[in-house]
Amino acid sequence: MGPLTSKAVGLSLKQQLVSPNPFVLGLFLLALSLSQQLSADILAVNVGNYSSAEGKVQVNCELVGAGPLRYPPKARRFRYTGQVIVGFSVAQDGSVSGAHIVDAEPPGIFERSALSHIRTWKYNPPEHNGENVQVDDVFVRLVFQPDR
Repeated sequence: MGPLTSKAVGLSLKQQLVSPNPFVLGLFLLALSLSQQLSADILAVNVGNYSSAEGKVQVNCELVGAGPLRYPPKARRFRYTGQVIVGFSVAQDGSVSGAHIVDAEPPGIFERSALSHIRTWKYNPPEHNGENVQVDDVFVRLVFQPDR
């Protein structure tokens, strides 16, 4: 058998796309559905601090819901990119409270959109030693890109 040419390789790929192996296709679909099911439950895990009798304890906060991130029209028009770091607390019921801007680049463009977005977030109620607690000092970085 001679060396493979690009034409022969293209034909081979075309044949595979037209008649895929049912076993491989089944495994792919199973993996895809499992990954979607897992990602639908917990969107992200953020870390914050809980002040207990022992001092500050790091607690994981599991994000389970979030509204859409709105790209400001002026920023879209001029194709600005940027990022905003937001600090906040996660209340005992999993809601976000005390959201504030820590840093923004460029300043004055994305802050309002970032705060509006963070306020839509919902977490599983954070726990420490089996009790729901408020977690402070949670920080996230939101990246704004016009093509996302």
